[in-house]
Parts: sequence; structure tokens; C-alpha cells
Amino acid sequence: MTPLANAQTSTSQVLAGNATWLRRHGNYDVYRVGQGRFEFSSSPATLASLSQLVTTFTAQGKISIFGAIQLQVRIALAAILALTGHKPEAITQLEGFKRTVSDPRVVNDPIARDTLIRETEAVIASPRTTG
Repeated sequence: MTPLANAQTSTSQVLAGNATWLRRHGNYDVYRVGQGRFEFSSSPATLASLSQLVTTFTAQGKISIFGAIQLQVRIALAAILALTGHKPEAITQLEGFKRTVSDPRVVNDPIARDTLIRETEAVIASPRTTG
């Protein structure tokens, strides 16, 4: 289990090792790990961390190229809207992001879908909704 600073606005990531995120339990993210050495980080969720997840999952073949483009455009629009003081519209973009992520033709891995939705919800809950 990886402790979180804040269960609503923080997220964790695997830094080293091959671990699979399973679920959130209170203020902890629970991972399945095998043998070996593992490193994790916990930090506030941001649009930048969300974009990095899309990039990572695309490189792993869990997101289609076309889907990755759609998702990155939504993240960029949300960032521009948030930075120009249009937070409700930024959140609308992120809600659309979640709908796109939920399509198995876009994100073909259920754990990747859950991870992206969890990260998006943490970004929406963040007071800044930028990053």
C-alpha cells in the first residue's frame, strides 16, 4: 500500500518495478506486486500527471494512437481553460475525457481505464485543476 497525502486530490505511481494498481483503500493506493524491489511516489494529481499517464499507457499499447490524440487534446483544452479562469469549462473537458477513457475501443485495458479515471477525478477535486 502506498500512503497518499490526500485521498481526493493525490495519486500514486510506480517508479520502479512491475506493480499493478488494484484499488484505493482509505488514504492508501493498493498495488499487486511480485518479487523484487519496488518504488512508488505519491503526489497531487495534475493535468501534467494525467498527460504522462496517457503517454505511458499509449507506449504500452493500452491506448490507441487516435484515442491518445483525443485524450491529449482534452487535457490541453482543460489546461488552457483553467489557466484563463474558466474552471467550470475545464471540468467539462475533464468529464469528457472520462467518457472517452471509458470506451474500450480507446483504452483497451481495464486497469488503465480505472487508473485514468481515478487520476482525472483527483485532478477535478484539486483546488487548482491545473498542472
